[in-house]
Amino acid sequence: MLIYADSHFVGTVGGGAMESLVIQEALAALVDGQTRLRSYTLNDITVGDPGICGGTVEVFIEPLALAPRLLVIGGGHVGKALAQLGKWMDFRVILSDDRAEFCNPEYLPGMDEYIVCKPAEVAQHVRIDAQTYVAGVTRGCP
Repeated sequence: MLIYADSHFVGTVGGGAMESLVIQEALAALVDGQTRLRSYTLNDITVGDPGICGGTVEVFIEPLALAPRLLVIGGGHVGKALAQLGKWMDFRVILSDDRAEFCNPEYLPGMDEYIVCKPAEVAQHVRIDAQTYVAGVTRGCP
């Protein structure tokens, strides 16, 4: 079963309450990057088991490492060069600038995402986590 960060999934581990628990565990694993081995007893729903098929199932949950992200805040000449270097190094590159003319595919093709906003607002548009590297190369605007 493959579970994405937005909660959609492909495949199944049997459905029902157990599958819901597995999805929640997988989403947590995507956040903290830790593998998990969970055991579920499927004997009696009335005592809190997530199923009634009988027996026990063990599920190994492993978050797949995605390419790290490089968030470049500032699309001037330094930010442009840094973003291009990031793509060359196989990062997923997100370019942000408050000036639309410096943050678009025509100005800098091939980036994974373009976010036009003030530097102080970037965190409202991008999830920054342990796989995100941030380079602020702005002209000093708030």
